[in-house]
Amino acid sequence: MVPAHIAVRCSTSGIDERLKYLMTEVCQQFDAQIEGLEIIPDQVHLLVNVDPQFGIHRLIRHLKGRSSRILRQEYPSLRTRMPSRLHQLVFCGNHRRRTHRGH
Repeated sequence: MVPAHIAVRCSTSGIDERLKYLMTEVCQQFDAQIEGLEIIPDQVHLLVNVDPQFGIHRLIRHLKGRSSRILRQEYPSLRTRMPSRLHQLVFCGNHRRRTHRGH
């Protein structure tokens, strides 16, 4: 699992739900599973399980590119408030679940 932090401004009503839909669609396309997704006015927190052979960097590139392009087309007000591409701030790491056994 890889936690990814993507910065995006989506405080306009309806944008957050549309963004969730777009991100889910992209993850399904590339066989990635969303484990956690939180959208707040200027950030998206995403915990995703993606095949390391495909690479988190590719998935994030597709998530940012498609969501930015489509949201700008559907919500013209974002064209002046958002940079041409979503911010490049992404935190990626390897998250492993630990199992504790009682002795």
